[in-house]
Amino acid sequence: MLSQSSKTVVLTHVARTKSLRRWLTLERKYAFEKMDALLLEEDGWLSSAASPDLLRCADAFVTLLQSLVARFKPVREAHIKLRFVSLLFDLLEDFRMRLVKVMRGEQEKGGGEGGRRRGGGVVNSEVFALALNSAMHLADTLESWQEMPLFLHLTHLRRQAASAVAADSLTGSPSSSSSGLLFAPIVDSFNFVVKDSTDYAAELILYEVKAQSLRYRRSVSWSEPCEEEALRPQDEPSLEALGMFQSLSANLTSFCQRLRPSLIAQVTQRVSWLLSEFLLEEVVLVHDFSPAGARRLSRDVKAGIEPILAQVGSATSVSATSLKASRLSEATSLLCSPAGNAMLLLEALEEEVAIDQAKDILREHGISRLSGTMAKAVLMRRTDVAEMKRAL
Repeated sequence: MLSQSSKTVVLTHVARTKSLRRWLTLERKYAFEKMDALLLEEDGWLSSAASPDLLRCADAFVTLLQSLVARFKPVREAHIKLRFVSLLFDLLEDFRMRLVKVMRGEQEKGGGEGGRRRGGGVVNSEVFALALNSAMHLADTLESWQEMPLFLHLTHLRRQAASAVAADSLTGSPSSSSSGLLFAPIVDSFNFVVKDSTDYAAELILYEVKAQSLRYRRSVSWSEPCEEEALRPQDEPSLEALGMFQSLSANLTSFCQRLRPSLIAQVTQRVSWLLSEFLLEEVVLVHDFSPAGARRLSRDVKAGIEPILAQVGSATSVSATSLKASRLSEATSLLCSPAGNAMLLLEALEEEVAIDQAKDILREHGISRLSGTMAKAVLMRRTDVAEMKRAL
């Protein structure tokens, strides 16, 4: 077996001869053939035995990249290393596109418009979840690699090469691709896949929740005083909301149980935001609220939605926190505040005040996410405030 120094001598000789082009051609041919074989295997899209939360083909692909790096690492010539870096980029981009294609296929299996017309396709798809995990794993792996001395040096060499090319061009400045660390553009591409896919999944989960929300939005008498409301336990949500909450819990749990904790945080945080905006626009800003109706809404959020998000995102606790810091939370706070305080706040906001002044006034009442216009719209939905205004 050759020692490390002997390997360096051999590779340096190859790099200085006409064998270089042949070597690079063989490396490219082998790498792409190996990647194709990984992707075409029937079990390539199953869970990896070594890393159960990853696709088997993705786990093996990282090993393929590591072996390629190990072969060109001893080479001394900068231009040869940069040629191998280009090969790494090509492999990564090709694998990313294959991953996206498979994920799009899983979306289409759901039926209709990207799976939205028949829910559960993506939410219950193990391949989609494993592909999502794999995309994040590759982004995280490249992030860690580019901090290694080898790749920091290659980043420097690449910037030098880009600057030399720019100096000979009409612009006289390096291209934008030369900025940042070595794998930054590829990392950004994989992170885009992750964000786009988590947003899609969150929107699909919300779509299912909306389908179960009609009774809650239309049947509840938000403006009517209700004696039963005062007797209802604080940890018991409205009966009309149970279908909506069951859909949220079932779909969110089904999807997130296959994801890495960091992805669970992204999905649940996005669902939290979408759901809060939906209830704000379709319930708060549509109905008039009696004190009993306001308490009902507040209880449904705290006893229904928050526990579900907290349970699913227990590894991160980000989702429940984001809901408590949402515009919906602030709107329910305004609906449930004492009538006198609400009236004084409304009068202050109805005066001709600048936007910055309105923000200061709201901040004094613990409101930082609602605009002055939105806060006024919420306060005007209160039946007790409307009665006080009519009495003036």
